Amino acid sequence: MRLYCVRHGQPEEATADVTDPGLSKKGSQDITAMVSYLSGRISPISRIYTSPKQRTKETAMILHNGLSISDPLQELSQLRPSQAVDAIAELIWTWQEDTILVGHNPSIGELVSQLILGATTHEIVRFTPGTIVCLERQQTGNWVLHWVIRPELLAQIK
Repeated sequence: MRLYCVRHGQPEEATADVTDPGLSKKGSQDITAMVSYLSGRISPISRIYTSPKQRTKETAMILHNGLSISDPLQELSQLRPSQAVDAIAELIWTWQEDTILVGHNPSIGELVSQLILGATTHEIVRFTPGTIVCLERQQTGNWVLHWVIRPELLAQIK
């Protein structure tokens, strides 16, 4: 099973009137570029879960539509900002299908650390906006880091 952990794209600035901003133009362009790059390079993905925040939902929708994910987009409250990662980590152990999670910093990075190291205390990956990390669960049950791509790296390889 592969698990794709995604930090939402660059958001618009929050203001007094807009406390749950969506993606900025750059954020939307970065995620769209990621989809273009990944399309045809990764195996089909069945499910995508997102935090209920607007910037993650917009990121997830671009991924969902661009990668032709079969199941409908679903919100998971465990992906909210500042949520402890224990609950989502336990849930992931029950999954068998390749899945995308779209969340926030620092919790998405803590989740990756929890799955690989069994602890959230060490940062394994720097999750800049739009970063995608692919983890692979081995037959032994251990998770390994398969690859990482960030928008600024993608711009260099195009």
